[in-house]
Amino acid sequence: MIAIITGILGSVLVVVGAVMTVSPPEVLIDAPAVILVVAMALFSTLGASAKLPRASLIRHFGQSAVRAGWIGFLVGIILIFSMADPSAPDLIEYLLRASAVATLTLLYGYGLDYLARIMSPRA
Repeated sequence: MIAIITGILGSVLVVVGAVMTVSPPEVLIDAPAVILVVAMALFSTLGASAKLPRASLIRHFGQSAVRAGWIGFLVGIILIFSMADPSAPDLIEYLLRASAVATLTLLYGYGLDYLARIMSPRA
């Protein structure tokens, strides 16, 4: 159990530390993206819980989080391009900032999968 906690905390601290060398860690936080990825992964795991053994549910959650991250990314890109105003003088800045937020769902999905693999390694 200590090894799992150390692995999770160490992994999170490395990522936050790397971000803090160039920007504040708040750039990694977007509540709607977190909610989308976690909720989709939870509902997928809940739906699969009838068929999967209990031991593999954590791993399924991680795999579902990756898929939810990609879905969130695609939704974000669709929203970005549907709301972009080509005549706006700050279009490039808007596209860059909005794309950064859209990619957070991928980070959350792969991050949750990484943590799930630490918690439930394959034997």
